[in-house]
Amino acid sequence: MKHAGSWPFARARGPAGPVWRHALWQVLLGHQLLLGLWALGQAWHEPSSEALGRLALVGWLGALTMAAVATRAVLRQARAAPSDAQATVRSAREQRMQAVLETVPEALFGLDAQARIVTANAALVRVFGRMPEDVIGQTIDLLMPGLSAAALRDALEGGILMAGGRSRLLRMEASAQRQDGTAFPVHLAITELPAGEALSYTLLAHDATEERAAQDRLHLYSDALEATRNGIVIAQVGPEGERIVYTNPAFTAITGYAPWEMLGGKCSRLQGPDTAQPEVQQLRAAIAAAEPVALTLRNRRRDGSLFFNKLSIAPIGKFHDGHQHFIGVIADVTQAVEAEREIAERGARLDALFALSPDGFLLFDATGRLVHGNPAAGQILDLKVGLAAALPRRSALEEELRRRRDPTERGPVLDPRGVLLTVVQPVRKVLEISERSSTEGGESIVHIRDVTRETEVDRMKSEFLTTAAHELRTPMSSIFGYAELLLRRKHPPERQLEMLRTIHHQTALVVQMVNELLDLARIEARQGKDFVIGPHAAADIVAEAIEGFGLPQGREPVQCRPPEEGLRLMVDADKSRQALVNVLSNAYKYSAPGQAVTLDCVGPRSGPGPVARLGLRVRDAGIGMSPATQARLFERFFRADPSGNIPGTGLGMALVKEVVELQGGAVEVDSALGAGTTVVLWLPLAPD
Repeated sequence: MKHAGSWPFARARGPAGPVWRHALWQVLLGHQLLLGLWALGQAWHEPSSEALGRLALVGWLGALTMAAVATRAVLRQARAAPSDAQATVRSAREQRMQAVLETVPEALFGLDAQARIVTANAALVRVFGRMPEDVIGQTIDLLMPGLSAAALRDALEGGILMAGGRSRLLRMEASAQRQDGTAFPVHLAITELPAGEALSYTLLAHDATEERAAQDRLHLYSDALEATRNGIVIAQVGPEGERIVYTNPAFTAITGYAPWEMLGGKCSRLQGPDTAQPEVQQLRAAIAAAEPVALTLRNRRRDGSLFFNKLSIAPIGKFHDGHQHFIGVIADVTQAVEAEREIAERGARLDALFALSPDGFLLFDATGRLVHGNPAAGQILDLKVGLAAALPRRSALEEELRRRRDPTERGPVLDPRGVLLTVVQPVRKVLEISERSSTEGGESIVHIRDVTRETEVDRMKSEFLTTAAHELRTPMSSIFGYAELLLRRKHPPERQLEMLRTIHHQTALVVQMVNELLDLARIEARQGKDFVIGPHAAADIVAEAIEGFGLPQGREPVQCRPPEEGLRLMVDADKSRQALVNVLSNAYKYSAPGQAVTLDCVGPRSGPGPVARLGLRVRDAGIGMSPATQARLFERFFRADPSGNIPGTGLGMALVKEVVELQGGAVEVDSALGAGTTVVLWLPLAPD
């Protein structure tokens, strides 16, 4: 049912026109009252852009309504005009009211008592997707299922009384349906008109789809903030300072502070007295510049316990009236920080162990690049430059070891099973090298030990056992042989005496050898702890040594120039006298009859420490030694004359060296093949 000149607003014919227009004004005014209160409440509790948009819409509708009200007032004044102008004024009034109603963005309905649609405006097309003429005469549940006349009456029981109690106004939410069957939410403003009017109800329907979606998004965001395991805090920062406006449950779980304890306060409460952290200054600078920042702070919980807070802040929203909101995300990383600290401490301890270790360690990454090496590695390998420069990669280490190793050796220089490698450059060394690789990261560590000393000890031990067995077997064979002859045969007394003398002499050699071995072993084991160190006159030690020395038959006495009176040595007198006797014995053994052996003093001279030393020098003109022989002079069982023609055990000079050095002295040897030998025992002088 279209009215000429009024479409797209459609209405029923008859006298209801003025009535429904009057009722629609009531709807608009009442709707603005309720909608304004609702939008203001939403904006107050949720200061979002959607809520502020709703306020703007309400303001626009209010302006339209007020303009319409003003138009009505003008038209009322026009009623006092002469009767011939009343029709013109009435027509103009209706046209203006019609124009205003057509511009309202909400769908407007007039309903009769059975909730049938009597009139509707053009917004019906935009809101419901239907033409007004298609719904007039239909009940309102066509557009809003479940909304009947009975439902309207029941709902309006809780509405606001208007017009002196003759009508009611109600705002409610309902579910509407578009022509294609799509359901959507609407906000309704319903007015119950006084009894006896042509219209019983007027409805204003506002499409709430976007608002509902915005609310759903807000609820989703709020649920996400409430459910996250990270603490969330939102604060407003302005000229008056900082004010917390929100904290989530995780914030309470981490800090122990309930929301009511923090809202309106400052986040600096978590710092306690620890406000001098450098990170606090970084945080303040970022807030002042309205920039995001991430850092770790030392904070205190409500119970005073310390925790490490990994904090990330960022500005949110717009800067308005000198205020800016910031969101902060906090995470308790105490366990991670303590683990990192423990790892760092453990790493420092390992670095210290590696630095102090006498063994070399080289760590290579999966690509073969040198990552770390301790000082001992460079010392063992005799590197003239740093490890990083000399061995930047594992391949460089292999190449260097191949270049230095003994040419007679073959095989790999690096092997997980370990290799024993002899290098000859720059000095001869025996290295034990092993390599272990990580199955996860592909890293490898090379362990290098200098086993030159151990190898030499093993060699000396083998030689010692061989030599000792040989040296003991020779006299023991003589003893056994002559004893067997005496037992099995009868010999003249003269021959028996000769045999007994041989047995006695060989037994004396065995006893001497055993005694020297025991002395040497005891001295090495006790490291001089059984020495009786004290001041002794150097002249007395020299005199007692010459007197106790058994001069070989047919040899001339020692040519001695005794030390000056007053020179005293801080030594064990017995051990020093025995060392001097051993040197005198060698001098006579390795020189021919008629060649003189002299003993005199050298010094005093300063030693490596604060104590001065006096040298007791023994010189002979015997066979002398080559440099190779001289280098092995102090080895056990080493004999300068391997022929065996010169008696001896090969332990005398080893014992001399041990005794002198354990007393803080030193032994010097100077010899040339065929030119004799000079031995000086440097012994410490007693303090004045």
